[in-house]
Amino acid sequence: MIDALDDRDWWVRAAGADVLGDIGLAGRLAISGLVNVLEDESEWVRRNASEALGILKAGEAVGGLSARLQDDNKRVRHNAALALGRIGLDAKEAIPDLKRALKDENRYVRGLSGIALDRITGTVRRK
Repeated sequence: MIDALDDRDWWVRAAGADVLGDIGLAGRLAISGLVNVLEDESEWVRRNASEALGILKAGEAVGGLSARLQDDNKRVRHNAALALGRIGLDAKEAIPDLKRALKDENRYVRGLSGIALDRITGTVRRK
């Protein structure tokens, strides 16, 4: 599946990113490849890579995910905020970008950015 991230067809790269997030810990071997495709020309690839990195709790992807909070596509921004929230405390460097995302035009990006900030700063109440 890692090889799929380098395929010439966007839909193969997008499917590869999706599957790598779904396979759990084994997908951690693909983190560097997933980080690389965060800047892919296809919004679907960027979207799926962002989601996969969040599922994998890839702290090493925080810089790339933080940059995706400025993506032209709202679904990419949505998944980047969600991913940073999943990473939690290891995503502290994203705090300034998440604070800016609280003013995003999309209410879901705003909401997920707030949740991510709560999780990163450790202020979420856990039952």
